[in-house]
Amino acid sequence: MSFSYDNFIRPLTGSDRVLKIYGDDGIVVYTINPYSVKSISVYANNIRVSLHSDKVIVISFSSNNEAGLSIGKLRTALDVLQNKQPLFISKEIEEYVKNNVFGPTGSTGPTGATGSTGVQGPQGDDGRSAYEVWTDNGNVGSETAFFDSLKGTSGTSGQGGSSGTAGTSGVDGTFFGSAGTSGTSGTSGTSGSAGTSGENGTSGTSGTAGSAGTSGTSGTQGSSGTAGTSGTSVGDSLTLTGTFSSIGLSEFGEVIEIINSTPTGATASVVTYDFTTGSIWYHGTASTNYTAKFANVPSTNNRAITATIIISQGGTGYSPTVVQIDGVTQSIKWASGTYSVSTNKVDVIEFTFIRTSSSWTQVLGQISPFS
Repeated sequence: MSFSYDNFIRPLTGSDRVLKIYGDDGIVVYTINPYSVKSISVYANNIRVSLHSDKVIVISFSSNNEAGLSIGKLRTALDVLQNKQPLFISKEIEEYVKNNVFGPTGSTGPTGATGSTGVQGPQGDDGRSAYEVWTDNGNVGSETAFFDSLKGTSGTSGQGGSSGTAGTSGVDGTFFGSAGTSGTSGTSGTSGSAGTSGENGTSGTSGTAGSAGTSGTSGTQGSSGTAGTSGTSVGDSLTLTGTFSSIGLSEFGEVIEIINSTPTGATASVVTYDFTTGSIWYHGTASTNYTAKFANVPSTNNRAITATIIISQGGTGYSPTVVQIDGVTQSIKWASGTYSVSTNKVDVIEFTFIRTSSSWTQVLGQISPFS
């Protein structure tokens, strides 16, 4: 089934609550509930829509560029639908309201069992390089100019946020807590409201960290609760040391990766690449085919890890012909079944390591020349 940018989504109407995806033949292929979408991503010429049910919907386009343009159109349509009143309340929302609005939060349940590994999808087409996309968009210059354009200027400090509005009064304590005797404080209602005053008694005591409660039955109004402490905030920059994990869709305004220049040249029969310093290496020279020995590679199961080696080739081209991961030699599957190096150009050599069942099950290789 094929899809195109102009036809896969039709204009929304005021009564639409779900998003219909049309094939090029005009037939509805998928119907998507906008509240069931967990994340959206582009892989090669495909848009992958991951649902909370762990189902994945794949929408295939004729090219990578068309898929990249279409994902913005898809996100806009989902945003419009998510801002409408839903026709039903899901079980998750119902449970959240019950546990967080009208009652205490229950303890965390046990972690579910890991699902089985899905079937590996077909290998996608070779993508265009970042430099080619840059020039396609009307930019002119060398690869050095392209690399320089990736370095953005430091952003200015954000203005301080304005003071928050005062919270509304807590709900009547008599609705949730029982009346205290002889003027003692009633039990706290949800959301930290003050306990109720006893019947014909003196003023009730302040609720813990809650807003001022309304007057209890026949009693005087409870005093205001203490103010909560301010939450932490992130300033101009955030530095993380170690592993950063993000589940779901992550959006970044700017990402700059470190290029390791050690070792400076691929001149030995074995060259070691240490993942503790990064995953991109640049060699200004190469004088022999060699074994690429990758050390300290993260070994978490069900992960795909990418390593990039950039070699400035001379009159004879060289590349890694053997790959070792933590001392174990791996079998390389090259794009198109073989590998080919260039001369007097810059070769970008990418390896993708796939780890499942406590072993490296696939090592995929690809070489892209730039001149």
